[in-house]
Amino acid sequence: MPGIRAKWATPAGDPPPRTHANTLMPSRPTSESSLAPADRARVERQTRVLREIRASLPSETIPYLAHMHLVVEGKPRDLVLAPRAKATPAGSVQIVDWQRSSLAEAFFGCAEGDTCEISTQEGPARALLVERNLVAFQDGELVRIETPQAVLIRTAGRWRPVPREPLTIVPRPKAARARAPSSSM
Repeated sequence: MPGIRAKWATPAGDPPPRTHANTLMPSRPTSESSLAPADRARVERQTRVLREIRASLPSETIPYLAHMHLVVEGKPRDLVLAPRAKATPAGSVQIVDWQRSSLAEAFFGCAEGDTCEISTQEGPARALLVERNLVAFQDGELVRIETPQAVLIRTAGRWRPVPREPLTIVPRPKAARARAPSSSM
């Protein structure tokens, strides 16, 4: 089946410096009343992803740069792309190394709504990429979510949309997505 080949587990890389700008800290309550329903749902998902990471790894700081929400064989899965992979409890948010994991190919190579083939611990599986977000943190607080449709920023505890600049990550053309990944790490 053409598409992305990826693995859920990757070898752990070197840990990032502790001073990384995306180090997670507890988030303050937010107000999302000025957001469209789809944007509000993304903010809520990001808040849940952060809570799950913090609950799974309470004594660690896990910086991450991006998030994707997949439906794999009918089951929802959240993955974050980080400078290093980290083991998390089964059923929790998966933390993958954005440079070494072939799962990152789904993030960089597919658009929201695309279906791809990935390798899981159970073997090959079809996955639907539902959401793809770049994220940014300041002083440990989530302050920016960039989606293919919108840019959401948080200031003074409130989320608001800002005008969209050209896409930072543009999916590869469909023909290129059908090729094997560039790396099998």
